Amino acid sequence: MPSDPQTSLMGQADWLVRLAYFRDALDISNNTQLMRIAEQLNIPRSPIEKLLNNGEGMAALSSCTTNDKQKLIEGSPSFVFNEGRQRLYGNIGYHIIAANIKALLEVPENKPSWY
Repeated sequence: MPSDPQTSLMGQADWLVRLAYFRDALDISNNTQLMRIAEQLNIPRSPIEKLLNNGEGMAALSSCTTNDKQKLIEGSPSFVFNEGRQRLYGNIGYHIIAANIKALLEVPENKPSWY
């Protein structure tokens, strides 16, 4: 069973990066900001710096971007349903997401999703 994203170290780091960007309006493309977050969580700097400096970090990011383009992800957050035929992205309300999920779950067997 996966750990809670808020309690795992990676989940905590992800959350702090999101807060730095969305709440605090910090430039998270600046490695100094990322190192400050790593220090807050007692994450050793050297492995992070190695990945940033040798290009592996950028390669991983580029791979994600390529994957997003292949899946036609247009914004964040994105929700892809119904084998990719239905997409929701951006700042949308919970009720819209819930209505889409409910509609997909209530489709009678062997009927199209718009039934």
